[in-house]
Amino acid sequence: MKKESLNPLSTVPGYMTRKEEMRKVSRDCYISYRGNRYSVPWRYAGRESKIIEESSILKIEIDSVVVADHSILTGTGRISRKKEHFDGLLKAVREENSAIYEQHVETRDLKRYEEVI
Repeated sequence: MKKESLNPLSTVPGYMTRKEEMRKVSRDCYISYRGNRYSVPWRYAGRESKIIEESSILKIEIDSVVVADHSILTGTGRISRKKEHFDGLLKAVREENSAIYEQHVETRDLKRYEEVI
């Protein structure tokens, strides 16, 4: 019987696995994946994103640019939040609100009223 020359299993590199899915970034700046939530920079709230799972890292891509990455959480109901994803949000909300609720007061020359009397 002829002996086959096989390579040892330890010399064979593992397969690179990559999983891609589409997700919408919620209004509160998170995407859901496998029962957990991962933060995304606030500027991308409401946008469609591609999530890429490679090894134990979750990458979030919008318009072909990786905007966030997280270590994949175990279990469910957990949240991975990066503080820098929310930097500048409060200032933007304040500016938007002040523009909406800004009061314009008309100024008139008082001589206009004196002439009436």
